[in-house]
Amino acid sequence: MYSFKSVKRDNKTLWIVVDRNGIPEVYSSKFIIHLARLNRSRHTLKRYATSLMIFFNYLEVNNMNVLDVANIKEIRSFFSKYSDYLSNVRNVENITCNERCSDVVSFYSFLADEEIVSLNSFTLISESSNSVFNEFIGKKYHKEKFKFNIDYKTERAKPNNPIDRTVIEKLIIYLINKVPYLCEGITSKMGIKELTMLRRIVFLELAINCGLRVGEILGLRLDDLSDIGQGNIEILHREDNENEALSKTQDRILSVDEEVANHIITLLIVSQNHFPSDYLFVSYSGKNIGKALTDNVIKSEFNIYQKILLEQGWIDEDYKIHPHDLRHAFATDFYDSTQDQISLQTILGHKRLESSDRYIHARKAQKLMVERANELKLNKIKEED
Repeated sequence: MYSFKSVKRDNKTLWIVVDRNGIPEVYSSKFIIHLARLNRSRHTLKRYATSLMIFFNYLEVNNMNVLDVANIKEIRSFFSKYSDYLSNVRNVENITCNERCSDVVSFYSFLADEEIVSLNSFTLISESSNSVFNEFIGKKYHKEKFKFNIDYKTERAKPNNPIDRTVIEKLIIYLINKVPYLCEGITSKMGIKELTMLRRIVFLELAINCGLRVGEILGLRLDDLSDIGQGNIEILHREDNENEALSKTQDRILSVDEEVANHIITLLIVSQNHFPSDYLFVSYSGKNIGKALTDNVIKSEFNIYQKILLEQGWIDEDYKIHPHDLRHAFATDFYDSTQDQISLQTILGHKRLESSDRYIHARKAQKLMVERANELKLNKIKEED
């Protein structure tokens, strides 16, 4: 069976598919190296490696090889069976299933560009969106699922119901009240429990006040905070973080207000006393104690936030909070206040202005929905009168 592993190449971390003997699969390795040269993120490289590993295992079970697939005439039938395999055997959700299939087609497109195969049947498949595979093989799923994946795939934003910034600010105040020593400025009495709570506070503050991604927050090191006394933090693109955290775009310097800066300084002082590290965010328990915090911990933290928000009645029961919601809340609030799209692009660290557009368009769409709902409500009241 095939698996994948991480390797270093030109000081970059790549994930490649290997066979049962640990030997790299040639064609997929070329493809991953090609993507790395295009400066795709490590998370993207890992996703492609995962998709291809699953695909090669499927081929092996069905006594096929990579080149056989390029010559299949009934490609629609092939992908229908492969889609069933992903859904029923691998228990892959519909959206992810489409993504896995799309990754495979991208792989074969690369092989065609390299003149290793001629695509033939693959030319029937448009890569305009991931959901095309369901249409292509004749399956129908709920369109709203795919609207979320197509329009907001990269950032995982929630276009129709972004959480309001004030809700996160309430959550931060709630957590601050759980750390009395923080309000009193007594760092010497802060134990692991208080330190964990302070770490949560600082994470939320950086996300909601700076619009930082999870990887950018977890990748913060002491050197990046050398000017924190003046309220400045530096976001750097690194490929060597021990927790695999990554800033997806260009380097930048951002500012935080005095209270947030003080919380960061307090976290630094107390955390360094307990767990000396080059990183701001460190694990305080478990097998990784003292090491840079990973995004798996953040995901579990958001389960805690979810519970608090529900108990306080700050979100609806059907709302599932996601780390990226904070970035989205910051972006929409910033644009509402300033109408400054260029500054928003700089703060978010987007290379292209179009990347920031999705937040603005989502906000405009939300406002139109609210206005329309109010209009209908007003008309109904008039009719009743």
